[in-house]
Amino acid sequence: MGKTFLVVSIVLQVTIVSVFAAPKQPQYFNRLINKSPAQLLELWDDASRAEQRAISEKLIENIPASIPILRNKVLSGTQKQKLFACAMIAEVRDINSIPILLQAIDDPDDKVKIRAILSLRGLKANQAADKITLLGFAGELSAGKTQNGQTTIAFPAAARAKPPCAHAWAVKLTTRSTR
Repeated sequence: MGKTFLVVSIVLQVTIVSVFAAPKQPQYFNRLINKSPAQLLELWDDASRAEQRAISEKLIENIPASIPILRNKVLSGTQKQKLFACAMIAEVRDINSIPILLQAIDDPDDKVKIRAILSLRGLKANQAADKITLLGFAGELSAGKTQNGQTTIAFPAAARAKPPCAHAWAVKLTTRSTR
């Protein structure tokens, strides 16, 4: 009777230990541990989907250090890094990155332009333009209020009377950071 009890006790201890054992870390875990935000973004292009999820989580854990690196990558990273950085800026709702996203709209890559526009739309910024011009018209236009990322523009009577083009008008919105 005593030996049977001892065997049962050992089996229970082994079972308890295996239930509470730490989960096995994925293979890429060691590759990402103790990396700075800049180093993590350099790994982005070749990362698997699981690694990309882990990179995103690590960047969000350290937002103050990540934001400047993300802003830099929006303008000077690879295509994948630019797309990811635009999306991350929108994800963390960094409205101070709006000027960077506005610059990204001029990127030669159409995918980056679209992602920057979508990121700006996602931020629903209320930042008004400092200067509004109608291309082909000599004077400046005045802006009404900006709400949910949409600015109303008042066209002067002279522009309405003699429009620069009969079919399409091009309006340029400029902020201090894009001049």
